[in-house]
Amino acid sequence: MKGAIDTINVDSLHWIGAVRRYRADYVRRITVRLVSVWLRLDRLAERQRSRRALRELTPEQLRDIGLSEQEARREAHRYFWN
Repeated sequence: MKGAIDTINVDSLHWIGAVRRYRADYVRRITVRLVSVWLRLDRLAERQRSRRALRELTPEQLRDIGLSEQEARREAHRYFWN
C-alpha cells in the first residue's frame, strides 16, 4: 500500500510543477503584452509631442531644419496614430 501512496505523491508533485510552470508562463506573457502596449503608447505620445513642438516653430526655425511652413503645418495636423 505504501508504494501506491508514494506514486500518488510523486504524480501530484509533477502536476503541481506543471501548474506552476503554466502560471509562470502566463504571467510572463501578460507582462510582455503590457510592456508592449505601454511602449506603443509611449511612442504615440512622443509623436504627438514632436508634432506639437513643430507647430510652435517660427518660419526661420523651419527653414533651418529644411521644412516649409506648409510641410510643417501638414505634419503637425496629422493624427497621432499616423
